[in-house]
Amino acid sequence: FVLFLWYAASSFCHGWTAEWVQLKPKQNIEPARSGHVAFTIKDDVFVFGGYAEVVGKDGEVERYPTNDLWKFEPVETTWKLVTAADLYVDDCEECNESNEVPQQRLASAASTLEDSAFIFGGWDPQTPGTGGVILDSIAEYSASKGGWMGPTLTSTLLGETTSRHVTVSISDDSILLHNHRCADHVVLFQKGSTANDYSLQRQPTTGTGPSPRGLHVACKLGDDHIAVFAGAAQDQTMSNEVFVLNLSSWTWKKLDPATSSVPVPRASPCMCSLDDATCIVFGGATPSTAMGLEGLNDLWLMKTDIDKGSVSWEKLDVSDSATVPPGRNAATLMPVNLPDVDNSQCFLLSGGWAPFIKTHNDSFVLKVSPEP
Repeated sequence: FVLFLWYAASSFCHGWTAEWVQLKPKQNIEPARSGHVAFTIKDDVFVFGGYAEVVGKDGEVERYPTNDLWKFEPVETTWKLVTAADLYVDDCEECNESNEVPQQRLASAASTLEDSAFIFGGWDPQTPGTGGVILDSIAEYSASKGGWMGPTLTSTLLGETTSRHVTVSISDDSILLHNHRCADHVVLFQKGSTANDYSLQRQPTTGTGPSPRGLHVACKLGDDHIAVFAGAAQDQTMSNEVFVLNLSSWTWKKLDPATSSVPVPRASPCMCSLDDATCIVFGGATPSTAMGLEGLNDLWLMKTDIDKGSVSWEKLDVSDSATVPPGRNAATLMPVNLPDVDNSQCFLLSGGWAPFIKTHNDSFVLKVSPEP
């Protein structure tokens, strides 16, 4: 079925209107997945990897990490398989020598520089019960060069593997990485002046930054800041805090809520920038006494005032709607250009996990516009 959802949001400085549209792609991403990454190259949206779920005819569920790559075709409203899964075999170097795609993984992060996307780290669960392996590689997918370039370099230069982290493109030649180890620094991945010239370095930071956490989200605010929201500590305590990092002074600031209504603490939501001061936040998972975790489907506007050190939250009212995208975490929400859309910012929602219920392979478009 196709679902159209209309609602209007009250304003901070002006109002916003938003519309959810459930797509019916000619080809869905198969199998369903969560914990994947998405990235854009020259307005094209790609999805890579994640934790796949296949339900057999007898109802038996199989889950495994994957490493296939899909591209969204907006004119045809379909997903196109770019590179098929080519799964690595545990402890078999000879078996893996012919693989052209990065090792299967979930809980990684991806960001883009020019026409190349870079996949940072992640977790391959491997054989059930083993705990799997946390990865230290950085893989490159180049649109101009026609595919995967193999490992660019490894984060062992910093003495660490990483998963459940975030990355943000902060300039034409730099990507910022933040993970649970970044108490007094962030990691910068930088492109040099020649082809295949990349480096990693630790950039010291000051101020009040996020406590150690993973499963958080981050996005760029204007030219000079990034925002970080939510996440979970090692003891599984979840957060609804907002922090901003000044990219000139490398100083963190915690933003205090300026509204009584705020999102509940959560992990693995989606967040995208709307303008230089505003982000949109969807979903995630929050603790639940009934099930352990509850998948959320709430939609919020997050308006920052960095000078005042405050953040204002507005929950978008969807009470008059028949349905919304089902609650989920570990989904992706990415800006997307659609044909015949005027004065709207569009975001493509893909996949995700309804905790202990199902993994999604649906696709929704969220259209957000300032009110006249």
